[in-house]
Amino acid sequence: ALRVLETSAALRPETTVALAPAAFPVGGPHAAMLDRLARRIEDDLVEAFGSRRADAGFVLLVGMARLSALEQSRRRGHLVVLDIFAPEARRVAVGEIEGRGGRLPVLADAVSAELRAVGAVLVDKEVLREADLSALEGVANRHAELERARTTGADVRVAHGKVVPARADRRIVSTLAGLPARTAARRAGALRQREEELRTRQEAIHGYNLVGHNCVSELFAQMERAVGGPGASAQGATRGPLGGAVPAGRGVGVIPFVAAHFVEENLRVTSVVDIPSYRRRRVATMVEREGWPARLRESNVLTSTVYAPHEGDSAFLFFTDDRLVTRPLLGAVNLVYGLASAVVAVPLVPQDGGRRLIAGLRGLLWSLPELAFVNVRKGSFFFVPEDDDPRTVADQSPST
Repeated sequence: ALRVLETSAALRPETTVALAPAAFPVGGPHAAMLDRLARRIEDDLVEAFGSRRADAGFVLLVGMARLSALEQSRRRGHLVVLDIFAPEARRVAVGEIEGRGGRLPVLADAVSAELRAVGAVLVDKEVLREADLSALEGVANRHAELERARTTGADVRVAHGKVVPARADRRIVSTLAGLPARTAARRAGALRQREEELRTRQEAIHGYNLVGHNCVSELFAQMERAVGGPGASAQGATRGPLGGAVPAGRGVGVIPFVAAHFVEENLRVTSVVDIPSYRRRRVATMVEREGWPARLRESNVLTSTVYAPHEGDSAFLFFTDDRLVTRPLLGAVNLVYGLASAVVAVPLVPQDGGRRLIAGLRGLLWSLPELAFVNVRKGSFFFVPEDDDPRTVADQSPST
């Protein structure tokens, strides 16, 4: 990071994304907002220079790159942000988007509206942080991707979760220059070993474990820390504010429906909002209109008009989230279907890299709980209409 600063290295052109002036005009309130963001990042960079955190170099590089993009925005009169997508980011063809229920113009318009909304929020926000610029980067990148796809038909890059812009580049570290090859190799090997040790330690502390450290146990741990502070006891930290102590996050307490029952029975619950899944909402509407034929048609992936299997989903045949009595029977069919899918996919591994094999094995795994009347909802949706956003449904749902 210091070498980049000393040499005043410029951003490579392929590391930035520029929006059309009409999409996000850099003038008036927007210009003032970007200036405030730049000043905040400058302050953060000064603090990072004196920081002892292990990733200070990366923080400095990203901060300097973001500051350079903001300077380009002011100079060019339209928004320029860092490209948040990794070089190996997954690409989705426009035809696949359309085939899975998405409509490119609708998606692009929705993201354009989101971009305007984010801009309006940041203009009115008194204290800006780098996280605000990160939010602006994310929506600006998605807007640019969809606009490019809409005008040129190019594939759309996709990313999941919060993404920090990063690019790889080779630099010679001056402290290692001139070392004998054997000494340099020995030091590099020691560093790789140390890196692996740290990674193993982090995975042991933060890694996901279905029965020991899952979303439920982490949620309860966050509740304890939020209410009682670091190191708070599970038995005492939440008893006063929440009316009872949260479970320790072990044993059957990590099962979501068990945890939900515990919360309702032991904590001070003021209201419960039930938000049905997107598929169940759609199916319920169809059943009201068409009767039992719609329920039968939508009960499996072969004839469903709501759900279409796609890459990344498990291999399964029947939906069981709305079936309790027949769940073990349907789960057995799903299990056999997943096993058969995995077996059939073995010869295809060289062709698809094991994608179908993994889908079959995942289908088999997540069908096992159904034998014991436990449902783990399978399948996902690429696109949900804005008027069926779960947050909107939640706002409209009656509390009980």
